[in-house]
Amino acid sequence: MELDEARTLPVDVLTSQAEDLIRAHSQLQHADTSVLRSLAVVLVSIRLAMDDPAGSSYAYTQKAAEIYRDAGVPPAAKAKTQTAVRYHISKVLREAVSPKEIAALGLKEKSIQERQVDRRSVTRALVVSARAEETSRQLVPDGDGQREAPGARQVADHLRLAKMLGRVIGDMQADVIADDMTPEQRGVLDALLAELIKDAQSLRAVIRKAGKR
Repeated sequence: MELDEARTLPVDVLTSQAEDLIRAHSQLQHADTSVLRSLAVVLVSIRLAMDDPAGSSYAYTQKAAEIYRDAGVPPAAKAKTQTAVRYHISKVLREAVSPKEIAALGLKEKSIQERQVDRRSVTRALVVSARAEETSRQLVPDGDGQREAPGARQVADHLRLAKMLGRVIGDMQADVIADDMTPEQRGVLDALLAELIKDAQSLRAVIRKAGKR
C-alpha cells in the first residue's frame, strides 16, 4: 500500500490493517521489507490522521499499544516487529512531511537509513584520524633515542573520548525517544543531556581561553 492511498482511509480501517500486517510479519521466518514498509505506511497514516506526525502524543501511543495488543502476537514477535518497522517509519515519515515540519517536530532531518550511511562515513574518518594520532605523537630526544613527549598519550585519549561521545550522541534516535520512552524516561534523558551540555560548555570555555594564550 502506498502512502497516498492509505491517507484516504479512516483510522479504524488503518487500525485493522496494521493488526493484520503485524500478525503477518510475526509468522515470517525472515523480515519482509514489503510487509514492514506497508505497516510503516499504515502507522504513519494513523499518526497524520491524529495530527501527530512524530507519534509522541498520549492518544497515539495508546492507539499504537492497542494495535499491537489486539494483533495478539507473542511479546518476542511484537518487540521484533516494533524494532524492524522503526527503520521504515523513519523513511516513510520523511516522505510524508516536509524537512521544515520535521525540524519543527524536533526530529532529525535525515532518515535512519541516511544516518547509518553517515555513521559509516564517520567511522571510517575516525579510523583514519586515530591512525594519524598514533603516528603524529610528538617525540622528544632521550639520550641516544627518542621518547613520547609528556602528556602526548593523555592528549590522544582526550581526542578519542570526544569522538566517542559524538558517536554515542549521534546514535540516539529521535524516533525511539518519541515513540518508546515514557514521559518519565524522557525527563531523565533530558536531565542527563542538560548536564552533558553544561560540562561540554565548560570544556569549550577552557579551549577558548587556552587559545588566547
